[in-house]
Amino acid sequence: MKASKGCSFEPQQGVGKGLGADFLFIVCLGIAVAFASSCFAEGLSASRNEIPGIRHEFQTSNLKINLQTKDAIDVSSLLKNIDDNDSIESAQAKVDEARMKLYPKKEIVMEVEKVDPGVQICSYVNLYKSISWWNVENQYNYYWSAVYYSTPAVLFLRVKKGQYDLYRYINGSWAFLKRAKSGSTTGATIYGSPASLGFKGIGKTDYNKADIIMYFYN
Repeated sequence: MKASKGCSFEPQQGVGKGLGADFLFIVCLGIAVAFASSCFAEGLSASRNEIPGIRHEFQTSNLKINLQTKDAIDVSSLLKNIDDNDSIESAQAKVDEARMKLYPKKEIVMEVEKVDPGVQICSYVNLYKSISWWNVENQYNYYWSAVYYSTPAVLFLRVKKGQYDLYRYINGSWAFLKRAKSGSTTGATIYGSPASLGFKGIGKTDYNKADIIMYFYN
C-alpha cells in the first residue's frame, strides 16, 4: 500500500531576524504542526498489521492494479481477463467475478488507479481510484481506513459478521456517520470541493467481517 505522504518544514535563513529565539521557535513549530496535520493519514491503513502482506502488482496502458492477500493464491487467474481497454470499474468487476468463483472466502485487497489521473476541467467528476477489500476481518476496536485527495468520495459496505461504527473524514477531522450491523449493506458519499476525504470503520464486536468498496474522484 502507499505509505502516508511525508511532510517537512524548514525555516529559511534570515526569516524572523530580530525576533526572540523562543518566539521564532514557537511560530515555526506551530506552522510545522499545522502543515503536518493537513497531510495526516493519507492512504489505506488499518490497526496493527491487519492489511494482508503478500503484494502483487499489474499494469495496463492506463491502469495500475495492486493486489494484497494473506495467503498465496494464483493471482494470474484473477487478472487474466484485464486488458488495455478496461476502465477502473470494469477491471474491478472482472477481478470480483473471478474471485467469487475461485477464492470467495479469501481476504483480498485490490487498489485500481489510473496511470495518469489528469485534471478535469469540466462539470463532471472523474473516477481515478478504487479500493476493494473483500473479507476484511477486525477484532473489537480494530479499524480500517482510507483517505485521499478527492471530490467526492464514495463508500459501500456489506457487513457479514459483527458491527462497524463508520466515520467520514474531511480535511483533518473525523465525524461519526452510522453503525452498520451484521447482514446489512450500507453506503455513504462525501461531497464538496477537492479535499482530503475518506472513511473509517471500527469493529464493535469481538469478531467483525465485511466487504468494502471505496471510490475517489478528481
